[in-house]
Amino acid sequence: MSDFSKNMNPPEEGWNRIADKKILSDGQVWIICPFCHKKAIRIFYETKIHMMPYICRGSKCKGKFIINVE
Repeated sequence: MSDFSKNMNPPEEGWNRIADKKILSDGQVWIICPFCHKKAIRIFYETKIHMMPYICRGSKCKGKFIINVE
């Protein structure tokens, strides 16, 4: 795993490398980067993703994580 101390806090202990969903006030659902907390991919009701590797596009982040939407 990379040394994150120069750019951001490391992930919490016990983190399983799977990103979380965030529901905005207007009802949109987004997968957010677990490192920088920026929006990564918009999710629709019918969206199904299983264990997709993703690299954050944030200018200073570039964190690697897995997207899993059931």
